[in-house]
Amino acid sequence: MNYVLIEKTQLDAKGVYPYAEVLPDGRAILPLNALKGLDGVSGISLISGDDLKVMKEQQEAGLQASEDANTQESPVTDDGTADATEETETVTTETE
Repeated sequence: MNYVLIEKTQLDAKGVYPYAEVLPDGRAILPLNALKGLDGVSGISLISGDDLKVMKEQQEAGLQASEDANTQESPVTDDGTADATEETETVTTETE
């Protein structure tokens, strides 16, 4: 099955699909047949069910990784050893 990814704010502005599942990046997931009711919206992405599953797994892993970064003492270099001289910076974004 194929899906449509669209900014949740666009759906809210149109007053449609208020209970759509939303990804952490702010895009709502809708079935492909939802395109019939989405006239005049932009920024629509089409995605397969398999790709959507992979995307969700990656985003969940990314969220978990960012939580784990707060407890990490030193980053690991390419050769697998810890590098105590390099500092890491965690950047978070907020979605409305």
